[in-house]
Amino acid sequence: MFKRGFFASAVVCAILFAFFIVPLFAGVSCEFEDPSALAKWWQGDSALGDYLGLAPKLADRGIVINGTLQMDVFGNPVGGKARGATFDLGLYAYLTIDLEKFAGWKGGTFQVSMFEGTGRDISERVGNIISPSEVWVGFPTIMFYNLWLEQQIGEHLTVKGGRISAGDDFMTLPVFANYVSSGVNTNPISLFYNAPISLSPATSWGMNVQVTPGDKWTVLLGAYQVTPRMNNPNYHGLDYSVRPDNGVALITELGWSPVLGGKGGGDGKQSKQAKAAADAKEVQVDGLPGAYKVGGYYTYGGNFESSVSDIPPRNTYGFYWLAQQMVWQEKPGSEQGLTPWVTFTFSPQQDVALLPFYVAGGLQYQGLVPRRDDDLTLFATYYGLLSNQYAASESKGVTQYGGYELVFEWSYRMQLNKFFYLQPDVQWVIPSPSEGFSNALVIGGEIGISF
Repeated sequence: MFKRGFFASAVVCAILFAFFIVPLFAGVSCEFEDPSALAKWWQGDSALGDYLGLAPKLADRGIVINGTLQMDVFGNPVGGKARGATFDLGLYAYLTIDLEKFAGWKGGTFQVSMFEGTGRDISERVGNIISPSEVWVGFPTIMFYNLWLEQQIGEHLTVKGGRISAGDDFMTLPVFANYVSSGVNTNPISLFYNAPISLSPATSWGMNVQVTPGDKWTVLLGAYQVTPRMNNPNYHGLDYSVRPDNGVALITELGWSPVLGGKGGGDGKQSKQAKAAADAKEVQVDGLPGAYKVGGYYTYGGNFESSVSDIPPRNTYGFYWLAQQMVWQEKPGSEQGLTPWVTFTFSPQQDVALLPFYVAGGLQYQGLVPRRDDDLTLFATYYGLLSNQYAASESKGVTQYGGYELVFEWSYRMQLNKFFYLQPDVQWVIPSPSEGFSNALVIGGEIGISF
């Protein structure tokens, strides 16, 4: 068993690292000498090009079709429950319509999307809770995802309503999307285990209101349907019913997005035109950009079944704090530099929350390797304190955890062009002593394509 698992892991890792190491040290560039059709495609924004000339025409009418395809491949040659290798794949596709361009509806935006996932989770072999793979969503399925309408009202108010994933707007940081581990898979993984809140690709009926009183501050308020069918793959995201036993999740968040050390008083304050241009990559931000968020949630009803114990469904609540801050730039206005980040979540109800206390943090350096200005060097640590009640739970036939789980992640994202990246990844998993599994080495990586 060990030899078979080790061989499979070695093959997977050799392929991934060959794709990574050879281009890196050979100095592969995304530039082509010959301005051929192939070169134009490689240097473009999408793996599907301009859809045979259709994309620009649709964009003129306000219609944008895009998506992402990600594949994670992992093996655990050392430790865990069993040796072996797995892969999982996730496909997201989006149709977004600027209603002002499409129909003269000023400030309106409409989006519909879908998700398809397949494969197996390496955690089945490792035996841990914080999955090494961000792509795995818990089950292979095809699901309809977003179906929402957003309205900009004046300069400081935005309202969104429809079938929404709360995690797309709340409890997230830009840096989270760059990691392979599910520890911060768009959102801290503790939120998935602790409360019935819709996280990608699950959605429910909801509405949120965003108020931006200034260039740096954001207040976000949301209310979402709570239903046990939300994460059920058998409904494929198409159960739009509202039932008498459904509940509601209320979320509030305060965000601060400073640009430290910028000109003009040192507070990094920018005009809206300058910020919009920077967001569009037309100019670079003058100063060190950061993002800080603090928030809380309360859920009522909805027949939420705890994974901790056999208590009747009950209300849940919790709090979170997220922060990322660039602290060093290679040169003023550059995107290359070092960005630390940290996140805390606290869910006091140990009879409900699987991870009542969760902390994660890490470092991201863009452009560390010479001639690779868009590549990311990443490190992260994830620590989850497991519920005492969960450790004592025997009635559900679940392995008794107790204690804590700790994961270290090292990763390098090689951005080969605007739409394609390769990301070798290594994780060291330290499970709770009560799980009975040894520490595990997980090696593999991720391939990402945008279209």
